[in-house]
Formats: sequence, structure tokens, C-alpha cells
Amino acid sequence: MVKLWNKESNWRYKAKSPTHDYGVPQRHMKGKSQRQIDKFLASPIDQIHWGIGYVRHRYGDFCSALDFHKRNNWY
Repeated sequence: MVKLWNKESNWRYKAKSPTHDYGVPQRHMKGKSQRQIDKFLASPIDQIHWGIGYVRHRYGDFCSALDFHKRNNWY
């Protein structure tokens, strides 16, 4: 988790990217309202919980997510 999110946001909970990715886990939020984005950015704990759930659902574990990131420069 640490290596992956160091690469994505450097653990900055207010991080934003030009591709509509936000927070510590760089959640893709294109199409979400500004209110939803602001709510997500207001809570680093909620961001971490969301990110853990996302990684488990999509990759199974953080090692697999990091391997994917190394190959693709995103996860």
C-alpha cells in the first residue's frame, strides 16, 4: 500500500490530477459532482478505506496492484 500510494499521490489527501483522479488512492471521479469530489477530499480516512476496498476488489491484494502499476504506470 505504501509504495503504491507513494507513487500515486505521495499520501496527499488533497491531491488532484488532470485526469480527474483525487486523494490518496487517486480515485477516478470523472463525471462526479463537485460536491461528491469535495466530500471525498475532506476525509483522508474515507479515502484510505475506499482505496483498500478498490484494490481488494480489482486486484485481490496490494502486491498485484503494484505489479500492474509498474507495468502500466496506473492502477
